[in-house]
Amino acid sequence: NKDNDQKQKYEKFCFLCRRPESQAGKMIDLPNHIHICADCMQKSFDTMNTQMNNGNYSDLFNMPNVSMIDLSSFQNPGNQAKKIKKKSETPKPVIDLKDIPAPHKIKATLDEYVIGQEYAKKVMSVAVYNHYKRVATDTMDEIAIEKSNMLMIGPTGCGKTYLVKTLAKLLDVPLAIADATSLTEAGYIGDDIESVVSKLLAAAGNDVDKAEQGIIFIDEIDAIGKKRDGQMGGNDEREQTLNQLLTEMDGFEGNTGVIILAATNRPESLDPALTRPGRFDRDVIVGRPDVGGREEILKVHARNKPLGDDVDLKQIAQTTAGFSGADLENLLNEAAILAAKENRVYIQQSDIRHAFVKVGIGPEKKSRIVSEKERRITAYHEAGHAILFHLLPDVGPVYSVSIIPTGGAGGYTMPLPEKDDMFNTKGHMLQEITVSLGGRVAEEEIFDDITTGASQDIKQATAIAKSMITKFGMSERLGLINYDNDSDEVFIGRDFGHTSRGYGEKVAGTIDEEVKRIIDECYLKARTLIQEYHPVLEKCAQLLLEKEKITRSEFEALFADSEVEG
Repeated sequence: NKDNDQKQKYEKFCFLCRRPESQAGKMIDLPNHIHICADCMQKSFDTMNTQMNNGNYSDLFNMPNVSMIDLSSFQNPGNQAKKIKKKSETPKPVIDLKDIPAPHKIKATLDEYVIGQEYAKKVMSVAVYNHYKRVATDTMDEIAIEKSNMLMIGPTGCGKTYLVKTLAKLLDVPLAIADATSLTEAGYIGDDIESVVSKLLAAAGNDVDKAEQGIIFIDEIDAIGKKRDGQMGGNDEREQTLNQLLTEMDGFEGNTGVIILAATNRPESLDPALTRPGRFDRDVIVGRPDVGGREEILKVHARNKPLGDDVDLKQIAQTTAGFSGADLENLLNEAAILAAKENRVYIQQSDIRHAFVKVGIGPEKKSRIVSEKERRITAYHEAGHAILFHLLPDVGPVYSVSIIPTGGAGGYTMPLPEKDDMFNTKGHMLQEITVSLGGRVAEEEIFDDITTGASQDIKQATAIAKSMITKFGMSERLGLINYDNDSDEVFIGRDFGHTSRGYGEKVAGTIDEEVKRIIDECYLKARTLIQEYHPVLEKCAQLLLEKEKITRSEFEALFADSEVEG
């Protein structure tokens, strides 16, 4: 019995084409444990008959398959016996398509593998249930949605591709991922719609029935799905690819088992023909995680990284407002690299703090030689920002202040947002402008001259003020009218060469006056506060010149000391 069981674990291999018996069919057994499939044996006989009838015996050595035979191998077959273990049985999928569970159960399964993105998981669970229920029953009874194509919308790094991969793995269906840029036949990458379907078939192991239940995922579809303008300078090749994609999508009938998913971070640029009902008419929002989601994501990425006792993931989650899942993973990886550079086997809170600066602003350039005059200017400049961050209630407390050259800046002041804001208020925007002008005001208070160091601050303050006036209707003189001329249109090929502003010179002059009014009011407020807290400005600048970088506790202690002295 043991011998029989051992034989069943292996299968025979064709000596010529190397195919196993499960693929090539029953083998013909030759001496010395050599096996040949019926196809190779027939091809060999046919070739031999042809050559012998022509009287050309020398070509027998060149005939197919036989030329691969080494006669010595028949005498020493010990090394030629190649056996493979038969494949184990395919494990049962987590979600069985034959008995598809209810949407809430599908979502509960996704919750075990994907953190956050509750809305996306809910919409995809309902769509998957409707789709495979319809395919299994071949009827539309109790099915409200005819097609299951979905457009995933969200910033890069938020887990759109990961969510699709997880869903395909749980359902045990083949998945074909195609980058939209490769769908155009430009450059060295040539892919068309048919080859994407071929990828799906290959992922299904050339099983057509299984491929018909698969998922096709087109990433960054805005690369080919932009609005078609029909003007000169348009990308004809891209538009042809889009036309082909639209035509192919109409070929998937309601009872077809293939789900087509696409992802983009610029839904406003997509062609209306692509988002009409029956195509990508269902949007799945995949946004950045909130503070609770960031903490859970940090716990996942910290599993295989030893952390020190001082590491506080909750505090890191509060600091990293606006970070995506990919950003958080990169943050911990950079912290691990910094720990390894110092020959430590665990990550400290300081490593994560330095990695946060590197990821968010840029690497610190400690080797850069900075004159003492520039160090003083930078110290007072950053101290001016930090004081306003501390005094104004809606812009968050100070996390750290540094005069070490970082990225393209001479220093930085980093706030610590205490919560994730869904909306931006007028008061908050005015305080942001005030903080931006704090560096220039501090320079004017201390030095007789001003520098170009505030150029980025002025640019940021002007952009915020202009958005308040033209986009958000926060001007009493101009009222609730949108005067924004959609400056992004030139980048999506809709308004190339179009220079009309949509309003007259009088309105343009009023806009300029309102922007200047907002900047001037915020500038006066910044000057008043910095003059009031001039002793703190001096102490903060001196401490920065001494230590180059100070933390939140060190900075806030300066205000406490000033109150005691007062």
